[in-house]
Amino acid sequence: MHEINLCILLLFSSLVMVSCSEEKKDTLVGQWEPVTRPYNLGTTLIFEEDSSYVQIKEARVNYTYKLVGDTLISTLFDGLSGKEIIDSTHVTISGDTLILVRGKVGDQQETVMKRYDSIYTNTDGIIGFWTWPHQSGRDAISEYHSEGKASVSVLIERRQGNYFVNGDSLTIVMPGTTLREIYFNLKEDSLFFPGKFAPLGTAFYRVKDKDEQEE
Repeated sequence: MHEINLCILLLFSSLVMVSCSEEKKDTLVGQWEPVTRPYNLGTTLIFEEDSSYVQIKEARVNYTYKLVGDTLISTLFDGLSGKEIIDSTHVTISGDTLILVRGKVGDQQETVMKRYDSIYTNTDGIIGFWTWPHQSGRDAISEYHSEGKASVSVLIERRQGNYFVNGDSLTIVMPGTTLREIYFNLKEDSLFFPGKFAPLGTAFYRVKDKDEQEE
């Protein structure tokens, strides 16, 4: 009898998890990243359950990396030509400081980074978030992930407001701006704005957290 009750409990828990997962796929709630970033520019959309909305416009470059001793080898593709670019830098990590040195002796360029948001950053190695002064005058954030993926981004604009959904129509209200009746098409983890007027972009994918990725 105990085993039967346990099986029923496990089955119920599984059904609840599946139901929650399906419910999330059928809503805008979550973080959405643009499928493409022309000229490395794009806007991240965040829809919260309480109808609050965050819009983050940034310049971002995604790439892959690997560490060979104290050499960081980064591989990326030119956004215009599609040409593969490989960059090698010397790496030094001391506490919360990461120093990248590229170029030959006498003509070297040094980038000094500091750990950013230690709550989400490992205390050892390169994996995590690092901030450093970009030549644009803004702060840049470099991200290094354990699976060999990396990115560097520079925030251009962050805006907040509220959103309202009526069927397949979206209205976003932000200070000084109201975007009314934007038609959207939601297909599980893909979000499309197929109309001629698409101020947010045309295609986005839902960002999954680690638990969802492991399912």
